[in-house]
Amino acid sequence: MVVVDSAVIFELAPAVGALASLRTHALRDGYHAWHGASGRRYVASVFPFDSSARDAGLPAFEAFVLIAAVADGARRVARRVEVIEWGSVRHRAVAAAIEDGVEEWHVHLLGGSRAEREAIAADLRAASGLGALARTA
Repeated sequence: MVVVDSAVIFELAPAVGALASLRTHALRDGYHAWHGASGRRYVASVFPFDSSARDAGLPAFEAFVLIAAVADGARRVARRVEVIEWGSVRHRAVAAAIEDGVEEWHVHLLGGSRAEREAIAADLRAASGLGALARTA
């Protein structure tokens, strides 16, 4: 596992934020948009961190891109970007994100294959400056 100083926070640039289409809707806090280095926008479902739940509240989806985030006022700051597939690095990624002080799980489900998910994660890492720091070995 790569250890990251939890005091160091890298922001995905730019984090677009809440979806404008849901600005006045009760669902607005359930989604967040991030931009990759390519300029592509990635919409993620937002789930709260829950220390008492299995995997700290990270949903049991089969395959997705995970952005472990913390809140900074209205902004969201990425601490870690991972590709999660059932039985892969899930538990190590959760442990590392907890160590990094994660407050929210942002889950992007639209990568149709492992290669697509890896490309999305790489795009988000490149935008954030996280590089290899965000990867769990």
